[in-house]
Amino acid sequence: MVNVVVSACLLGEPCRYDGESKPSEAVRALCEIEGVRLIPICPEVQGGLSTPRPPAEIQSDMPLRVVNVAGQDVTREYEEGASCALEAAGNAGASLAILKAKSPSCGSGMIYDGTFSGSLTEGWGVTAYLLRENGVKVFDENGLTNLLMQVRAANREEWNNKVVELLKSFERPIQSHIEPMETKQDDEDQAKDESRSLEESQETVEYIPAPLPPITAKKALGHFKTITKHKIEVAKLCFKIGLYSQAMRHDLSKYTITEFSMGARFYQGFRSPNAAERECRGFTEAWLHHKGRNKHHFEYWLDLSDDPQGRLKPAPMPTKYVLEMLCDRIAASKTYKGADYTDADPYNYFDQSRGYIIMHPQTKAQIEGLLRCLAEEGESVVIAKAKAMYNDSKRK
Repeated sequence: MVNVVVSACLLGEPCRYDGESKPSEAVRALCEIEGVRLIPICPEVQGGLSTPRPPAEIQSDMPLRVVNVAGQDVTREYEEGASCALEAAGNAGASLAILKAKSPSCGSGMIYDGTFSGSLTEGWGVTAYLLRENGVKVFDENGLTNLLMQVRAANREEWNNKVVELLKSFERPIQSHIEPMETKQDDEDQAKDESRSLEESQETVEYIPAPLPPITAKKALGHFKTITKHKIEVAKLCFKIGLYSQAMRHDLSKYTITEFSMGARFYQGFRSPNAAERECRGFTEAWLHHKGRNKHHFEYWLDLSDDPQGRLKPAPMPTKYVLEMLCDRIAASKTYKGADYTDADPYNYFDQSRGYIIMHPQTKAQIEGLLRCLAEEGESVVIAKAKAMYNDSKRK
C-alpha cells in the first residue's frame, strides 16, 4: 500500500480561501488505483482558519511571516497547519505528497510573491517546505499529471500496477537512527540521492503522448458555430465602444488549422475545449498558439523578469486591449451560459481566478472595475463607461 498525502481541495473538498475546491483529474485517477491510499489535508483549516477566509501570501521567509490581504498576521495558523500535516503524514507512513500549486501552504517551487498582485516567485509553501525537510517528496497536481502521462500500459490492470510501482519509487526507508545534527555534507549527499532516485524512476517509464479524440463532423460543426457565435457577440460589443478594427480581427486565429483542429477534437459545447485538452494532454496546444497572437489576453503581456526571485513579469495592457478583453469575457459567458447568463457571471469568473492570475496591477484594477460595474449596474452602463475610457485614451 502506498500512502499519499494530498491537498483536500484537489479531491473536491470546498476548503480553499474562497470557499471553493480545485478538483484535479490526476488526483481523482489515484482514487481509483488499488494499492494507493490518499490522506486528505488542508493545513490552513487544520491550523484554525475559517472557510472562506481572506487570501494570504508569504511576505518573508526569514523569519517566516504570512499575512492576509487585510493585513492580519496568520503565521501561527500556517505553522500549526503545517505541523498537523506533518503529523498526518507520519501517522500514515506517507513519504509522498500531492499539494496544490502556488499556495502559501502547499506551493512547491513557485508561490505568490506577497504583493497580492498575482505575481509569482520561487519559493515553497509553509507545509510543503516542512514536509520536504522531513523527507516527504512533494509534487503539485501538474507534476502528478506529468508523471501519470509517462506510464505506458496495455490495459487498466497493468496501468494500475505500474502507477503503484512508480509511486513506490519515491518512498524512503524509515530510518532507525537519526543523527543529532546534519552537516552540510549530509545535505549534499541527500540531494544527490534524491536526484539519483528521480532519474532512476524516470528511466523505468516512457513518455507516450495521450491519445487524441477523433475529429467528427458533428464536433467540428459545433465548434465552428460556437467560436463564430462568440466572435459575432464580441464584434457587437466592440462596435458599441468604437473598437472597429479589433471587432473585425478578434479571434481570427481560432480558424487556423492548429487551433481549429484541437478545438474540434475537444469540443464539448458547455465549456472551452482548452480545458478538456489540458485535462487530456497536460497542456493546451491550441491555447499556446492562441495567446501569443491575440493581444486582448493578459497572458500575451507576460515577459521574463530581470528579478532573480521571479520568472514572469506582467506588462500593463493598453486600454483598447483591456476593453476588448471586457467584450471577450462578456461574450464568452453569454456563449457558454446561454439562457442562464447574468451580468454578474463575468465578474464571478474573474473573482474565482484572481488568486493565481499573473496580471499587471493597473490592468487588474481596470478590468475588475469594469466587470464590477457590469455586475452592479448592467451592460449598457459598462459599455458607456468603456467607450468613455477608449475616447479618453485616444486623447492622451
